[in-house]
Amino acid sequence: MKGLRAAAAAMTLAVVVAGCSGGFLHRYGSTESVAATTPDLAAASDEVVARTRHSVVKVHGESESCFTVLEGSGFVVTPHRVMTNAHVVAGAESFSVDADGKTYAAQVVSYDPRDDIAILDVPDLAAPPLTFADYTAGAGTDALVLGFPGATSFTASPARIRAVTDLNGPDIYQTTSVTRQVYVLAGSFSKSGGSGSAVVDLNGNVLGVYFGAESSSWTTGFAMTAEQVAPQMAKARNFEATDTGRCVS
Repeated sequence: MKGLRAAAAAMTLAVVVAGCSGGFLHRYGSTESVAATTPDLAAASDEVVARTRHSVVKVHGESESCFTVLEGSGFVVTPHRVMTNAHVVAGAESFSVDADGKTYAAQVVSYDPRDDIAILDVPDLAAPPLTFADYTAGAGTDALVLGFPGATSFTASPARIRAVTDLNGPDIYQTTSVTRQVYVLAGSFSKSGGSGSAVVDLNGNVLGVYFGAESSSWTTGFAMTAEQVAPQMAKARNFEATDTGRCVS
């Protein structure tokens, strides 16, 4: 694993967590600066996109108490279960997902604001689960970010892994500090709608969960690795609806 980690000067990043309308800002310290690299624009294989896109959904949440509508991305991880970021659904009371032109009712069955992961139960969604990669990809690996950036239509965006690092920063409510294993990605990223996107390798295996971008350029993105989110999979067996806390801003 040490060979996969970036080794350079520490810096502070302003990361826009891109799930809510307009996104919101978190500051992360003790990450590492790494050289920029250009993703392979030809990486968006038609075969891989065709095989995975039906399992990638747009997530909606509505909060009457906060007078807001939340939108982000997500993907199927087990039958009828969708993983997204917790900040995509934070504070909402009603939920739905869009897939292949249809809208499906959903409920949140797992909500973890510390690790920024939520899982939704979507009983009528028949899309097949994506498979998580059983390895941590190294710097220079080409990937695709599959989601709904800008909360518009499905997009497969080429990206390249610049580094794997342990990123220190706040939970979604900025009440405590957490450390997450993340991929630092080179690509072109949106201010909103992309959180919860699946980052997949060129075989369609999920490398991680995208959660935000560096706000000064929008060419550096961040995704929690499959290893980081693996413990959340046990919660996909939950059936009872759970509270999604308060709204974030």
